[in-house]
Amino acid sequence: MDKTIPAVVLGAAAGALAGVSLVLWQTKRPAKKPARSMRRASDWMKGRSSREPLSSSIGIELPITVTIPKIEVESGTFGQKHSVYVTQVTAFGLTNLSRHTFEDFETLHAQISGKVRYQLPALPRSYWWGNEETQTVQERRGRLEILLQQLCEQPEILSDGEEQLMRFLNMPKAAAAAIRFVLHTSQQWLQRLYEATVESEGLRALKDAQLEAALLMVLQAESIWESKRLACELLARRYRAGVETESTSSSIRSSQVKVLLSLLTDEEIPEERSDEVKLSARKAVLTMACDGRATWMEVLQEFLEEEGLSQLLDLSTQAGEGQRLVVELLLRGFEGPVVQKFAEPKLVNDR
Repeated sequence: MDKTIPAVVLGAAAGALAGVSLVLWQTKRPAKKPARSMRRASDWMKGRSSREPLSSSIGIELPITVTIPKIEVESGTFGQKHSVYVTQVTAFGLTNLSRHTFEDFETLHAQISGKVRYQLPALPRSYWWGNEETQTVQERRGRLEILLQQLCEQPEILSDGEEQLMRFLNMPKAAAAAIRFVLHTSQQWLQRLYEATVESEGLRALKDAQLEAALLMVLQAESIWESKRLACELLARRYRAGVETESTSSSIRSSQVKVLLSLLTDEEIPEERSDEVKLSARKAVLTMACDGRATWMEVLQEFLEEEGLSQLLDLSTQAGEGQRLVVELLLRGFEGPVVQKFAEPKLVNDR
């Protein structure tokens, strides 16, 4: 009898044995866990897609305008053409230019998207070819300009510690300091604003109503005397930059005079800081009075209408500097309506 096992039988046996081995191996092997990186990436994308759009966030109106006035075409190392978007930012009266490729905008978009709690508008599409066609470039130009303007209206982005948007726009130093100070009114940014406005070019940043209001708030509410001194110095610089060409109302100026004069009679100023704080306050109010006679007359009239004469009387009780300051302030605006105000019978005792 032939004891040779047919090849077909051997093949079937081998297949069965392999199947049994696979089953045993799978029963001993621990269950496969989901890929952690894939799960995290999925959760991250879900979180991003569920964020509120930028349009739903609370913006802020600051004097910042961003445009892309022109597009330049440059050649790469191997002769390939690419567009460069010339960006112009004007903030707090100061202007600077910067130049960026579309890839630079993609990098900025990714950096800011990773930090904010809302979803930024999508960038214009990129194509495999045709990205440098005129229609595509002009479409990108319009959408990129809108995007930059929207970013400049978000306090969260403007307050970024790394100042990515500021550096991208090549924001003037004085304007950048003014933005951060208006948003936070802290001594850190007050000091930076003081340093950035030493040069005449930086003085233009001080001619903004929101900035003046922030400085006044520091004088009224801040308990740090160095902050008050810096605010006085900045107001003096602002007045020296020209008051008659600006639209700040005389009532706001009158409020500033009240606060500045109140510092001169403030008995709570520590003795070691008293001289320098009062010197800065005196400088600010005198600069306001000296740099614009017509404007000062209006301010002085408003100030007297709001019972400011009692402040002048209190100040005049200080022999020397106090009396000289009162005389100086009155003489600088002692015309027309101010003279009439003093001529009122009810002021005979004060006169």
